[in-house]
Amino acid sequence: MTCHWQEPNTPGLGKQMVKDRYPILLIIAYVLSRLYWWGRGITFDGYGIGGMGEPTHLMQAYPFELMRSPLWLETLWYGHAQPPLFSLFLKICQFQPMIVHIVYLFMGLAVVIAIRSILLTLHTGDTVAFLVALLWIFLPSTILYESTIIYTYPICCMLVLSAWMLQRNHLPLFSLTVCCIAMTRSMMHPFVWLLPVLLIGWYKNERVAR
Repeated sequence: MTCHWQEPNTPGLGKQMVKDRYPILLIIAYVLSRLYWWGRGITFDGYGIGGMGEPTHLMQAYPFELMRSPLWLETLWYGHAQPPLFSLFLKICQFQPMIVHIVYLFMGLAVVIAIRSILLTLHTGDTVAFLVALLWIFLPSTILYESTIIYTYPICCMLVLSAWMLQRNHLPLFSLTVCCIAMTRSMMHPFVWLLPVLLIGWYKNERVAR
């Protein structure tokens, strides 16, 4: 697999500086856009979790009264309605929407950089990679799911990051991320990932043998 920094035609100093400036511009655009939407009243929807009132039950997580009880480990172990990782994530965050939102924001920022890196490897060009990553930042669906305490956004982020890890040949991190995806949403069953992982392992062994 050829990475973009291994290309034989190395750009000049001016082009290299422009290319290195793109990640900084993406980070600035991401931060400013989130501050703008926050100023416009777009806040994180925590469904009442961590508030004074009774929280709305999330179908993606186990009942909060069970997760707050001393038997929360038994709930995760014996539960069958949902995979356990999202409920465990909320438990680690102490069911505080602000903490969840901060994690979502950092995941979103990592995905923006990963999208640009993936596209550069596909030889789409610096400008195209930058514009596609910029489009991700401003998509209304990105803003919506980033501001909602359900597992749709972290699943999407982990899918993109797993592709980035595979592109960089970080197979242990790729396998770990895929396992996290399978343990977060029930439709991401482990068997769905079994064949691709086996094919990747076979391909890597073939390259080593050569």
